[in-house]
This record gives sequence, C-alpha cells and structure tokens, in this order.
Amino acid sequence: MIFKIKLYNNIFLKTGAVLILVFIMCSCRKNQISLVEEEEEIMIQENSNPATDIFSKYEIPEEIITNIDIVPDEKTAEEVAEVILISIYGKNSIKGKKPFKVDFDSEYNAWVVSGTLKPNMLGGVPTIIIQKSDGKVLAVSHSK
Repeated sequence: MIFKIKLYNNIFLKTGAVLILVFIMCSCRKNQISLVEEEEEIMIQENSNPATDIFSKYEIPEEIITNIDIVPDEKTAEEVAEVILISIYGKNSIKGKKPFKVDFDSEYNAWVVSGTLKPNMLGGVPTIIIQKSDGKVLAVSHSK
C-alpha cells in the first residue's frame, strides 16, 4: 500500500509539473503577443500627424501656406498676447498690466510680449512668447 501511494504521488508530481510548465509557456507566449501589440500601437501613434489627420477629417487639402507669417508685426503680437493672457489671468488683471512691451527676438523668430506696471506699483507682470511664423505659444509666465 505504501508503494502505491508513492507511485501515485510520483504521477501527481509529474502531472503537476507538466501542467505548471504548460501554464508558464502559455503565459510567456501571451505576454510576448501583448508586447508586440503594444509596440505596434506606439509605432502608429508616433507616425500619426495631427495636422494631416484633421485635414482628412474636414476634407481640407494638404497645401499649407508657408510663405507668410501668422503673427507678422508688433500690433498683431500684442493683440494675440492680450487675448491669450485674458483667457488665463482674467480681464481685470491684464487691464492693469498695460501697455504691453513688445520685443522681437530674431534668434528665435518670436515675439516676446510683457505687461508693465505703473510707476511705484508693486507686483508682477505676465510674459508670453509667440512664434512669428505660425503663432504657436512657446511660453507663458507671470512674475511676482
């Protein structure tokens, strides 16, 4: 009787070991498949271009006007900056920081628009940097 129990235990051990190996192999294979799927998703996202995606969505030709600057002059830079700064800091806050000081940074082809303080006034001013070529906002800050 003892011999038969050892034999059964040995068969159970071997069967259990085989089942565990099969389970581990299946788990590893499943992880490999999911890793490949994740890599493909990442590659698709990296190759995706939001500009061409939106052009397709709204059936706009992909010819882009490249020979003009979207923010061509100081006045336009000041107007764009004011709209953006009001949306961030509120109309009352920005009204008290005018007139704006507008400088063009030729190294970065960008407008630097900063608020000003009245004489003897304490506080900080907003500053925004806007790219001349496409109007992209490169930075927004507020000093203290």
